Amino acid sequence: MCALRNNSQLPPELIPGKVAQRYFLLLATVCTLRGKNMRNALEDVLVNGLSRQEACEKHGVSQSYFSVKYHHMQTVSKTIALMYSSEPMNGTASQAESETA
Repeated sequence: MCALRNNSQLPPELIPGKVAQRYFLLLATVCTLRGKNMRNALEDVLVNGLSRQEACEKHGVSQSYFSVKYHHMQTVSKTIALMYSSEPMNGTASQAESETA
């Protein structure tokens, strides 16, 4: 967990082709990706930089379900980044985050 304490290492947003494989594997564990094909498709997009369409076709997953899982991973990643940010979480910050979402 020491590596996560430095917030500069936590991406605020998952950018296709720019996600470190180690971070992806940890995030995939937290997001409970049960299907191997979905996990591989997400990895191909986020880590290897394939397009969504290419990854979905390659691994035989629907693009709509891929989008659901992709959005879920984005949300979990942003939540983790907020948890490790240097700003204290108080009522005002929580309200501001809710209003922007």
